[in-house]
Amino acid sequence: DNYDLFEQHETEMERKLEERPLCERCEEPIQDDFYYDIGGEIYCEDCMVSCFRKVMSNGILPVSYTHLRAHETTLH
Repeated sequence: DNYDLFEQHETEMERKLEERPLCERCEEPIQDDFYYDIGGEIYCEDCMVSCFRKVMSNGILPVSYTHLRAHETTLH
């Protein structure tokens, strides 16, 4: 019947979501194929937008240790 088909579909969708990568910030599965990979960490678009707005409102732009090291020269 229709309810069995619905349950089957829901089970299949849950299985597919469990296979998706998780956002580092919200820990939710990335539900589409669009995400940000920053230094091996994966972020969904919503989290990137909210982080960007927060950073811009504070006037501070955080960077990773790797980013800072990339600016070093042999003179340091």
